[in-house]
Amino acid sequence: MPINKELQLQHQDKDVFMFTLTNAKGTQLKITNYGAIVMALEITLHDGTSTDLILGLDTASDYISGPYRDLKANPFFGAFIGRFANRIAGGRFSIDGKEYQLAQNLSPEHLHGGNEGFDQKVWDLQYFIDSPYPQLGLQYISQDMEEGYPGNLVAQVRYGLTNDNEFIIEYGATTDSPTLFNPTNHCYFNLNGVNGSIADHVLMIPSPVILEQDEYSTPTGNLLEVEDTVYDFRIPKTVGRDWNPLNGYDQSFVVGQDFQSAAAEIYSPSSGVRMEVFSTAPVVHFYSGSGIENIKGKNGLVYEAFAGFSLETQIHPNGINISNFPDSVLRPGEQFTSRTMYRFTQDPAS
Repeated sequence: MPINKELQLQHQDKDVFMFTLTNAKGTQLKITNYGAIVMALEITLHDGTSTDLILGLDTASDYISGPYRDLKANPFFGAFIGRFANRIAGGRFSIDGKEYQLAQNLSPEHLHGGNEGFDQKVWDLQYFIDSPYPQLGLQYISQDMEEGYPGNLVAQVRYGLTNDNEFIIEYGATTDSPTLFNPTNHCYFNLNGVNGSIADHVLMIPSPVILEQDEYSTPTGNLLEVEDTVYDFRIPKTVGRDWNPLNGYDQSFVVGQDFQSAAAEIYSPSSGVRMEVFSTAPVVHFYSGSGIENIKGKNGLVYEAFAGFSLETQIHPNGINISNFPDSVLRPGEQFTSRTMYRFTQDPAS
């Protein structure tokens, strides 16, 4: 069956499902409508074994209660991030001269949508189809001033899994009042099959510049050349070659928006699995997972620092407060669209 849904529980007076999309190669993409969270991506390797490339939890209910929700720092495993990805300085911004104050949930900054972002909402099912490939459409209506953001926002996401092992995410939104919208997905990948550190992964990001960040990891508005720095991934190198072994990487790289060439490419010499990232978004944020600490994951695994990486496609963080950056303002009558694709292949010899 290319599509399947399994009722897991009720939350916020709504049914919470786990949806499974299966392509012709037998690859399975598992998603829950709680937080529009991507729970698993299980691919079949050349030796016939199946391996899961995404960090996460066993069931939808595990994301809602228990040890995961008691964590001091939310790792946002597989989550839809909204209304705004990454940081807003001081949680403050203005649109058309009107000022707004958001929660400073990563003090003193606003992070990933606030105290209760889109990752903690039950999304409504729009469609679940199997042609031309399995696709799942979800929708969430965010009320005016939810988490301090103006406007009633209708957010939509489509997840797809092609027969070429391409995992596609398409974002959409409309609003009835000027607001901010800058979504991303926060999947943590490990191309070794969620096993051990990602330090041995070989990464290429063809970007000549990163966004300068202040002491709170918030962009300042300046661009920094990567040449002769640890952030130069224009020529592929292992993630762990030049990093600070305590902090790793947590940086935004400015990339093209043509969807024709890869915004990033990462490869595991151990498994032979390669992931290419294509996107219409102007930034890819590379996070190497330093904040993961003793988190009980799927199948009894315990995730530690650098157990997974994120390549989050988005608009410039804090752009609303920087005149030379895209501001992420969505206005009535406009339709927000963005598309990201993760393509997975395996070397023949692996």
